[in-house]
Amino acid sequence: VAYLIRRKDSKDAKEVCPSSLDQDEQRSILDKELDFVLKSDQFLSNGGKLGYRCNNLYASNEEFVNQSIETPLTGFQIRALKGRDLMVAKSADSLGLEVYLIPY
Repeated sequence: VAYLIRRKDSKDAKEVCPSSLDQDEQRSILDKELDFVLKSDQFLSNGGKLGYRCNNLYASNEEFVNQSIETPLTGFQIRALKGRDLMVAKSADSLGLEVYLIPY
């Protein structure tokens, strides 16, 4: 069984469906929004931590062997991250935040 679904207005789906953002566009939006909240007097006004769940595993990577959870990642280690983890870490680092990798 197959279904053919047609739009009532006969427009091509490409014209009406939002397109995916590439990594540069995602990073630009993340930088802008993170910078905005960090400048707000109401955001973490008493200090605090931001957390992000990694999408990749790094336990066997030589860049992270013996990495203390109390020591921020170096630029070299940040560049060794992958995908969205890399994007989030680079954004945080560019805004002056320290980035930590904490296994759970």
